[in-house]
Amino acid sequence: MPMPTIFSAQIRHFEYYSTVVDNIQEQTRLGGNDYILGLSQFNVNSQNIQLSFSWLANSFASNQVLAQKCCNFVLKSRPFLINFAPNNRLEWLDVAYRASQLIQDNATQLTIILEMGSAYWFAGNYSYAVKLASQVINLYKAKYDESILATAYGLIGLAKSDIGDTNGAIEYLHKALLIFKEDKQRSIYLPILGKCYDYTGNVPSALSAYKESLLLAHKAGDLRNKADIIGNIGISYSRMGNKRKSLHLFFYALKLARRVYDKRGESNQWINMANVFAKMGELRKADLCINKALPLCVENQNLKGKFKCNLVLFRCSLYKKDFFSALQYIKIIYQLAKQLNIFRNYRKVLRYI
Repeated sequence: MPMPTIFSAQIRHFEYYSTVVDNIQEQTRLGGNDYILGLSQFNVNSQNIQLSFSWLANSFASNQVLAQKCCNFVLKSRPFLINFAPNNRLEWLDVAYRASQLIQDNATQLTIILEMGSAYWFAGNYSYAVKLASQVINLYKAKYDESILATAYGLIGLAKSDIGDTNGAIEYLHKALLIFKEDKQRSIYLPILGKCYDYTGNVPSALSAYKESLLLAHKAGDLRNKADIIGNIGISYSRMGNKRKSLHLFFYALKLARRVYDKRGESNQWINMANVFAKMGELRKADLCINKALPLCVENQNLKGKFKCNLVLFRCSLYKKDFFSALQYIKIIYQLAKQLNIFRNYRKVLRYI
């Protein structure tokens, strides 16, 4: 087949699956059952969508038209890219960033940098996520969409909450929420604010933020976020001593996470249940939950999840008076904490435990 004909066939293949991605984006935007149908449509077409991306990644070179198509293709793929393991997600985003440099679209570059920051946050590299978001804030100009600035503030708030800088997290989350007006956007950052209140012991304010965000997520049909919020509410109930209520909420959140193919969310709910079972003295159930969570954490490169799994296993070892295993787990916990840049020494690890 002559070269122009091959190129024409490749373009037609790309254009067709670009339309498929458009449909997926629209369905996930609608939320609810449409969101699930959109993700199912990706699963059916994933191989050809990946082939389209690979062809585009190897073809745009100095072609600005293809570079623009590449940026558009990756950015409208965000609804399913979020379910990718961080390294795979970063592979797509790196290609899109190079394409945005070629077309010299600064606003698109900033959007892609924030997506990269989100992927690094998922990977547990919180300090680099903050660095990228801060870079976006410094490069931001008033002519750009204000949501870029708000997302940068929100990402810093999210990362700081995981690092343990609760006051810094609250400051940046408030900045983000002052800009974000849409229900879906607010439902993403309000629960993080609630989690910060929970860390400070202000459970009533945490529950208030969670309940408001849950209503917004439900209204927007954002099932993925809804699962996370219900899990957070479960943690608050557990801290208030209502363990059975918390387990009920974790199980419901687990079912929602599975419906939207969110393996990270699924692993987090297994960990939440394991933590409660361990505190109730039901160690066998705690072990079973961790055995469900750990493979998901490894598969999805969820470093924070692995850290939490080993915390639960450490506690279970103490309850069993298996001090040799407890010592092994605390060594793993400390190494993971160093990778996550959460703690600087054993004393802080022990205080966290």
